[in-house]
Amino acid sequence: MHISSSNVRVIIHQTYGLVNRNHIMSLASRISPSRVLYRPSIVHRKFSNIPSVQQDPLFWLNHRKVRLRQLANKLSLDHPNVFIASGIEYGPLPFRYPGTPEFLQDGGLSDSRLRYLTALWAVNGSIIFPPSQRIPRLVVTAVYDRAETLLEFAKAFGGVIYMAQRVRGFKTPAVQWYVDGPNFPAACKILSTLPSPRQQRLRLFCEPIPRGQANKIRTEMYRLRQQEKFSEDFIGSTEHMAGVLDGHGSLLRIDRACGLPPRTEIRCSAKENVIKAIQVFLRSRGIGSGFVSYRHKDGRADWCYS
Repeated sequence: MHISSSNVRVIIHQTYGLVNRNHIMSLASRISPSRVLYRPSIVHRKFSNIPSVQQDPLFWLNHRKVRLRQLANKLSLDHPNVFIASGIEYGPLPFRYPGTPEFLQDGGLSDSRLRYLTALWAVNGSIIFPPSQRIPRLVVTAVYDRAETLLEFAKAFGGVIYMAQRVRGFKTPAVQWYVDGPNFPAACKILSTLPSPRQQRLRLFCEPIPRGQANKIRTEMYRLRQQEKFSEDFIGSTEHMAGVLDGHGSLLRIDRACGLPPRTEIRCSAKENVIKAIQVFLRSRGIGSGFVSYRHKDGRADWCYS
């Protein structure tokens, strides 16, 4: 198969980002032995007026890294047809949890279970009701390999889990749980029984929408969403705390050297008002000192409590 000179130039420049003329000519010759198809003058001209750059190996290393990342982000990989929760694969997608939802079983949802789901939905759930959609939905989204929260809602209220976002490169595909139809108003009514930042929005959908009232309810939903605020006293139990952390946080045990005792940390990526509520709850239990900002090597920022 013949490779054109433009393709060789793109492959070498995007993959390697090299400026060594002999190395580039050698690579081009190996790709097309019949003739040399690449001239590195473009790369040389681009940085020829920056002497410090030409002598800095770290610059060229970062340059190659950026080029490889750009190339990888253009790749479209096969997407999984399953999701993973607690190390177990479930599928194929779309997936319906077998069995009767918990809210329809004898006794319904326990108080502790309801507190957990209310907190989890308050930080990680939403109501979807755009003008192009006639039926509202409760939705929760997660990455496909850590979808424990979706499975909890599927067990409690039924519904469907499906592949919600197809991505390219190194990004992780997302899956989404939703419930609509007759289970939707029932789920809204159950989740609105306990105080939460989104309680008023849930109450709009506790009954079937009357004919001709969809636009009015949609406008009121958007208005309430702008006024919602995560109060500092929302987290009042360990079940609330577990729901918030399952939605936006993690609990870590860090072993330390020199005979020091292990340290327990809570890391959370939620908004600052949610962080404040967690801090108020933990201090009321006499736990820890406070949150500090924690920044990952890839630029992501979390809050760390120890």
